[in-house]
Amino acid sequence: MRRVVCVIGKGKNCPPEIELDAYDVGRVVGERDDLALVCGGLGGVMDAAARGATSVGGLAIGLIPASPYQPPSSGLSIALRTGLTIPFRNALVGSVAEVGVVLPGSDGTMQEASVMVERDVPIIGYGKHDDWPTSALACAAWAVDMDALRGLLAAVLTPV
Repeated sequence: MRRVVCVIGKGKNCPPEIELDAYDVGRVVGERDDLALVCGGLGGVMDAAARGATSVGGLAIGLIPASPYQPPSSGLSIALRTGLTIPFRNALVGSVAEVGVVLPGSDGTMQEASVMVERDVPIIGYGKHDDWPTSALACAAWAVDMDALRGLLAAVLTPV
């Protein structure tokens, strides 16, 4: 059984440098055959992380909202239409996480992260967070590069 790592962050109008970070995060998750990357399945961080995971043979699952319709990321291994509007889909993303990796984002990212916080899910911040609201997250730890992220994932994902 695979453990679930939810990667969350900016969707629309995502700056290229954040997408590059998300791609790297996806690669780190995808390198491990005991992990599945789960995301909101659309653009920006979600697309980049999914492409990163699948580029190294990993599993990337997108939880796609019902409306407004947007095409799912082409980087996904599996796109699941939830039938939910975006706020409820965001709650679903936060609900399935065993660990969260958060990149800069905005309201949707905070919705997903708040569910993780409510469930006591460890959250790892990745990259530079100068913007509100993601800079306000109570992250368990911050990873500044891929090696640090690998170590933190190993530390927080204790064997089942």
